[in-house]
Amino acid sequence: MKNIFYNVSTLSYLPQAVTCLKSINDTSKNKELMLFLIDVSSKDRLQIENYLQKFGLHKTKIVLYDDLISDSKIFKCAFNYFSALEICTLAKISAAKYILKKNRENKINIIYCDTDIYFFNE
Repeated sequence: MKNIFYNVSTLSYLPQAVTCLKSINDTSKNKELMLFLIDVSSKDRLQIENYLQKFGLHKTKIVLYDDLISDSKIFKCAFNYFSALEICTLAKISAAKYILKKNRENKINIIYCDTDIYFFNE
């Protein structure tokens, strides 16, 4: 069974998200990494991919708010009313729904990891 680790972040917390994802990458097997950035649009995807490559995270799947077609309007409007923290909380559910939809045929474990988590291997 595949483990899908995912993180929801804003661009300002990208360094912390990378630290979390890199620690998972370095300590876990049979995993897929996903990074959901809720305040970055697809026009900036290449920049994010290049940044992740610097840390050996080139296989990380990047999902941006406009990739979440059914919920993208919600995120655009939410920034007028809520803090980034509140929007990230909302996005955790949208991200899980997205992962489940993309993996309907597979048996998977979905593991949400906050940006302040670091994994160790003994």
